[in-house]
Amino acid sequence: MNLFVKVIYAKKYLFRLIILLISIVIVYCGENSTSDENGNTSSTPSIGGTFFYSLEVKIILDPHSVADTYSASVTNQIFEGLIEFDINTQPVPALAEHWIISDDRRTYTLFLRKGVQFHDGKVFKSQDVVYSLRKIISSNTFGGLAAYDFLKKIEGAADFKEGKTDKLNGVEAVDSLTIKITLTEPYPLFLMVLAMDQLKILSSGTEIKSDGINLWHNVSGTGPFKYGGFDENENLTLLANEEYYKGRPYLDSLIYMSDYNQDFEFPFNVFLKGKRDMVRMPSGSDAIKKLDGKFPLIVRPELSMEFIGINSKIAPLNIQEVRRALFIGLTGGKHGTVQGRRDIVAEGIVPIGMTGYIPRRRKDPEETVGDIAAIFRKSHEGEKWNVHYWSTDTLGTAMLSNILAQFDTKLSVHEVSWEDLYQRVVERNADLWSLVWVADMPDASSFIRSLFYSKSTSNEFNYSNPTVDRLIEESERELDPEIRGKLIRQIEDIILVDLPIIPIANYVNVYALQPYVRGLELSPLDISSVRFRNVWFKK
Repeated sequence: MNLFVKVIYAKKYLFRLIILLISIVIVYCGENSTSDENGNTSSTPSIGGTFFYSLEVKIILDPHSVADTYSASVTNQIFEGLIEFDINTQPVPALAEHWIISDDRRTYTLFLRKGVQFHDGKVFKSQDVVYSLRKIISSNTFGGLAAYDFLKKIEGAADFKEGKTDKLNGVEAVDSLTIKITLTEPYPLFLMVLAMDQLKILSSGTEIKSDGINLWHNVSGTGPFKYGGFDENENLTLLANEEYYKGRPYLDSLIYMSDYNQDFEFPFNVFLKGKRDMVRMPSGSDAIKKLDGKFPLIVRPELSMEFIGINSKIAPLNIQEVRRALFIGLTGGKHGTVQGRRDIVAEGIVPIGMTGYIPRRRKDPEETVGDIAAIFRKSHEGEKWNVHYWSTDTLGTAMLSNILAQFDTKLSVHEVSWEDLYQRVVERNADLWSLVWVADMPDASSFIRSLFYSKSTSNEFNYSNPTVDRLIEESERELDPEIRGKLIRQIEDIILVDLPIIPIANYVNVYALQPYVRGLELSPLDISSVRFRNVWFKK
């Protein structure tokens, strides 16, 4: 699961054109050096400095339990996987130097880097990969791991997960630097799966534990930064790994400031005072004006979907007509427009720029909320319901309340913290809720399978459709991109009739940098994709 709490950022002032520029990062309002494919700038990078950035929620430091982009943005600096995504979201070597895929596309033989060490001094070996994959597959992490839904393709994974056997047949350490993974069937997305945030490698036998709010033990990876601990104010320090196999990072340290108890504009205000080196822009055009043209901006469309989640077992939300009315009332019934937010677009389930995305024709709905409600009340005369809505803010709740009132349903609104919202959602203890799902990998499966496959750990909607399940399985086996695209379109069409969720928006993120920051690049996977090993300060 890669959830993202709904926080209102700089979106309303963006032109619709920006939504279409998925492959482009725009930097302006300041000097910015060009960079190569590894993120290194054409100027000579300087060593030293501490990068300050705001934490928006409390995080966890076990990569195998990461369920949000905030935690992943930190753990991705400490830990590494066999493969990682580059700035264009293509899978490239990380701890695996290269690999061979068998002719039947079921066996992946990965050759590991020699001489890599964990931060505690242990030498990285193939047994660490075996241990990590076993740990991820057998995990009982609260809410489940999105990664496991994809690792089920490994031979023996299901029986191993269920405790039927202690042996994971599909994972073998051939020698100290070679690992072989065998799948039950060809799975074209498997290299992407190995690059997911939760697929980081730990040293064999390592159990990362927390004894308190911010007291962590055994946080040892192979990444460019090492765990430096939390201070009394819950600020987290990461220190440069002097022994990093790709070379020491340019920065001496990263400090993540605990700004999650502050007003959402607080990070921006302290950024203007020079106390943060990067900030996600808050909403409103006034924030842009305050920059006064002095700071570079990065504009990057994100592979994400803001949505209203619906528990399809709760009356009257279990009735399709009610869900249809919510869709029409909140979006105008047009895939691609959102009332009151002209610059934010969600055309369907798969966001623009992702493999499997197909533009949708916009058309006016044939009925109104009032039309649907009038027919509904005739067949449910005298019935009344109460529905509870959970979110980290109350924006848009008046519209929700007005729609449901036409169905003799009272809406109770609960504004809660990110942690409380997440717990309620994964426990299937929410009627309606608002969240943002950010892709775990740049493929439609990260949305289609993760959210809507009936057996997915991240299907919080109690949604089940045998046809959708069958088409998902078929699409993941399909090698022809054109045929696969048609299958994904079929899946989307069914989901947008069933409406277990109301798609609201695909985010466009806007970040401001201090003028001296160099080498910082952002992929469509957002802040978790930043490689701080390439960032440096121009002195």
